[in-house]
Amino acid sequence: MAAEEEAPAAAAFSMIAGMINTKDQSGYFRPFQGMVRHVYTVPIFSSDAGVANDELAVRASEADLSAEPVSSIMCALKLLRDTWDEGEPPPRILIGGSLYQAGEALKLNGTPQLRAHHVSCGCRRSLLCCPIGRGPLREARDTYTELALR
Repeated sequence: MAAEEEAPAAAAFSMIAGMINTKDQSGYFRPFQGMVRHVYTVPIFSSDAGVANDELAVRASEADLSAEPVSSIMCALKLLRDTWDEGEPPPRILIGGSLYQAGEALKLNGTPQLRAHHVSCGCRRSLLCCPIGRGPLREARDTYTELALR
């Protein structure tokens, strides 16, 4: 097998995941088998549709991933920091599961808000006001519309 085609190293990264109840949680985790060292599940504070972190840990376990619920993204990051062996390379961390989760992570990081625009509809308006997007990225998350960030 050529170097470009080699499979990713087993347990190449840790994951911090939070989701809302409209997503197939076990289905989300399944593709990460053999790639994730550990999953920390967190609640989504910005949506009433958030899946409880303990329930989400069960769904990750159903996908054969090592998982545990924690109270927040910051708690998961502190656990990763505290368990990191300085003889190892710094951990790679995937924070995901939902757009709400990504928004919370960016807010904690102090990242300025980006405006997302449709490429395919050509309206160049924010998804929050575009009639195709309707609402805070709610419908857009399940479409295959390309987004350009400005």
